Order: sequence, then structure tokens, then C-alpha cells
Amino acid sequence: MRQSGVHLEGEAVGRLQRRRELRVTCVKPIYVRPFAQSIDEKFLFSRLLDCSPHGVCVLAPTRMQPRDQFLLKLRFERLMLVLYTVRNCTEADYVNFRIGAEFTEIVGVSPLNAAQVVFESLQEMPDRIIRRTGIQNAP
Repeated sequence: MRQSGVHLEGEAVGRLQRRRELRVTCVKPIYVRPFAQSIDEKFLFSRLLDCSPHGVCVLAPTRMQPRDQFLLKLRFERLMLVLYTVRNCTEADYVNFRIGAEFTEIVGVSPLNAAQVVFESLQEMPDRIIRRTGIQNAP
């Protein structure tokens, strides 16, 4: 019996768990640029909560609708923009939204297994923002 008083059988638990693969929990700073809101929208400071080869969960300061798309700005050996499609969005607290999204593509690059490359890169990201000087670090 769960604390909520609801007992779920094994099959019901499987139906409730919609993820097709295991996600790795992490809390890392990240920049998100939503496409649907405004043409003037900028990259917004957000948090990566978990990731898998085909999806991410981010905590962002803006609401997004299912099927909206957003870019993640990742800086490794070079700048990489990764496009994701929103699958769900729920209110996390009074200023942030928890957004689950599915990997779509790496913008401008086409490695053999792009989803796996992004997943491995997300896991290697530092847990804190690395301060850099100059315009190259601007969001």
C-alpha cells in the first residue's frame, strides 16, 4: 500500500510509467530558448532535472504547450544547439514549470547517433556555471 492509500498492481504501475527508457537524475544549469512564445524570446536560465538518450526534463521559468519546441544551448568543445519537442508541462512552483521533452535533433550537426551523443554530453556537464569572460558566454 502506498502512503496515499492507493494500491497499484504491477500492470497498473507499468501503464502509469510512460517513459520508454530509464532517465538519469541530475540538477545542472542550462539555457532554454522556447520557440512558441515570442520572436524576441531569449535563452532563459533553467535547470536540467533528468535526461535520457531520447528525452530531458527541465525546470524553466516559462510555460510551454505539448508539441512546442525549444532549444538547449550546450557548450562542450564547441557550442551545440539541441532541439526538443515538449511532451508535457506542469507547474512546479510559483515561478517555474517542469517540462518533459523528447529529443528531436541537433541543429546543424548530424552524427550517426545524435541522441546518444547529446545524452552523454548532458551527463558530463558541470553542476555549476563556469564563468567565462567575453561575449562568447552571453546567452
